[in-house]
Amino acid sequence: MFSTADAGTLARVSSSLHEDDEVSHAGKYDYRITGRRKRGSQLSRALSVLGLVGCRAETKFIPEAYLYADRTTRLALLQGLMDTDGWVERFGSVRYSTSSGTLAEQVASLVRSLGGVCSVSRRMPKFSYLGEVKIGQPHFVLNVRQNDPAELFSVHHKRQRCGRVRPVRLTVKSIEPDGVDEAQCIAVSHPRKLYVTDGYVMTHNTALAVEIAANVGTIEGQGVVFVSLEMTKEELANRVISRASRIPYNDIRAAEGMEEAVFRKWIETAKGEGDRLNMEIVPRHVRTAAGIRSAVKRASQLLPGGKPALVIVDYAQLIEPEPGRRYSGRTEFMTEVSVRLKDMASIDGYPLIAIVQLNREIGKRPDRRPQLTDIRETGQFEQDADQVVMVHRESYWLERNGPEPDRNGKLTEESRAEWAGQMQRWKNRMEIYVRKNRHGRIGGCEVGIHEPTNRFWRLGDDQEEFQ
Repeated sequence: MFSTADAGTLARVSSSLHEDDEVSHAGKYDYRITGRRKRGSQLSRALSVLGLVGCRAETKFIPEAYLYADRTTRLALLQGLMDTDGWVERFGSVRYSTSSGTLAEQVASLVRSLGGVCSVSRRMPKFSYLGEVKIGQPHFVLNVRQNDPAELFSVHHKRQRCGRVRPVRLTVKSIEPDGVDEAQCIAVSHPRKLYVTDGYVMTHNTALAVEIAANVGTIEGQGVVFVSLEMTKEELANRVISRASRIPYNDIRAAEGMEEAVFRKWIETAKGEGDRLNMEIVPRHVRTAAGIRSAVKRASQLLPGGKPALVIVDYAQLIEPEPGRRYSGRTEFMTEVSVRLKDMASIDGYPLIAIVQLNREIGKRPDRRPQLTDIRETGQFEQDADQVVMVHRESYWLERNGPEPDRNGKLTEESRAEWAGQMQRWKNRMEIYVRKNRHGRIGGCEVGIHEPTNRFWRLGDDQEEFQ
């Protein structure tokens, strides 16, 4: 349902609906959106997929697909938000209010992405109940400045209230040093293909998780829920398609220059995988442990039998605290995350794979094969896990460090030849180690990996199809 006294808003809503949906008057200023068919409205199903159904005022958020959409979509979204909970003061200032801290920060980001300036202030409202003064939930008020403030609204009477245009100027208040630390640049799935990070070791954890998920999800009657906290649903889906179609992931990501035959193969594979693979992806805007558990339950209803055969969380260190919770540090919080994930798997009754990061100190050892002590931020992950599986790519470290110089710091032909031989030895190879196994043996093995498509194979199989 929605409420409006503005005829223009009513007309826009009616014209924007799916052809199977319609608007009916529910009394006074209230209107109801219903489906013309028994299965309900297309709008309600879309809201459910986006995770918006059932959100209380303090838990509202903007779905990622809309927050990072093209400019026209972002402007229309902002106008809709300002039409409902925004207003113009008598002196011309534009305000927006919400009781959701997440939504407040997202609206501020939305304004800034459109060239505006936005500040967020937090207030603690008070109210009286049975003669007693109580403190309500936090409330957030945004002060918005835009070169053309009327552009922020689509409702006519609010646009009219916008006063004279005052140019927006960005002012640098201060620049403060934040220390000096080593950083590492890696290529990622972003149009600029660059991401600066610290404390991160490239191990192809996600690639191995996708391989496991794809194998489990193709078993008849089984299904997988993949909680993707690092990648968008589209990026993860393209990795699955790359694996199945044997089209390099980078080629799919840069689809503009793709040949027609390859494009058709991509589309056909995507359709085939959609029909064959029972996997539901939880988008990365779901960040808290409680939110992940609820999202897994909702996604499970779409799987065979209504229960997942496997849940994957990629990766645990990206889980965020519940609103209002305070911790003494990251170690305490990550310890709780591990316990919450363990409870999810035990209480709800499904296997759960939690991908975790390793410490950067691993790169300073002569033998860089990971150990249990290399798990980042807390040892609770290792304590709670029934099995701990670690992966190692020697070729990554060889390529990164290059040939070893002699005692005088010079590179010799022998060292270059030895390095080239090692690179060839570990090309398309990955080592997998079971470092802990509560119910079985520990050990390790080598497997083949085709990095462009993230496909794995057993050594000894025909490798030509993977080249």
